[in-house]
Amino acid sequence: MRNYISTLFQKNLLHGDDGGGGTIDVEATSAGGNAKELEENALKQIAFVEESNDPTHIYTWTVTRGELVTVYWQLDKTNVSIFADYLADFLYLAVITLQIPQMGIAKWKQDPDYSPRKGWKDDAGTKREPTPSDKGRKADFSGASGLFAAAQGLLAYSEALRESGRIRDAGIVKFAYDQIFNLTWSVTEAFDYLRKNGLV
Repeated sequence: MRNYISTLFQKNLLHGDDGGGGTIDVEATSAGGNAKELEENALKQIAFVEESNDPTHIYTWTVTRGELVTVYWQLDKTNVSIFADYLADFLYLAVITLQIPQMGIAKWKQDPDYSPRKGWKDDAGTKREPTPSDKGRKADFSGASGLFAAAQGLLAYSEALRESGRIRDAGIVKFAYDQIFNLTWSVTEAFDYLRKNGLV
């Protein structure tokens, strides 16, 4: 069984110009399991960045697309545990508090019998079979999306706050997200900031 997956990353630079000398520059980083998925995520991210930075649409935006970078993730227990520990605050929020389905199924914690080893029902009610390795068959991870898709959850949280009318809170969450991906703050620092603002 292959014990790694690959994902694609792209960092795009957005430049907003109001025509009167005012400008905004924002970096938007996206990831995807393949080129199509990355492009879909990048377009969503670009639209979100433009809307959150320019809600009254006074800027004309241009986007400079970055190169596509392939990252390989080794999926042994040690590496996944390191990854999970590094993003523990964020993953707890995404998987357990917000129950974002793409990132994990927190029910496994509350109900030991509800395990992927026995199969499960997804949010649409579709019965899913146990993984091939749990059935004694060879697994194929070629279509697996990247672990780093978890990062999209913080943007989803910000978007949900914005849609519910909590514009200031949405901006705070988006600011924390930007600090992580601009390498200004660690994930722990970002979530400490969100805690201080009562958002986690």
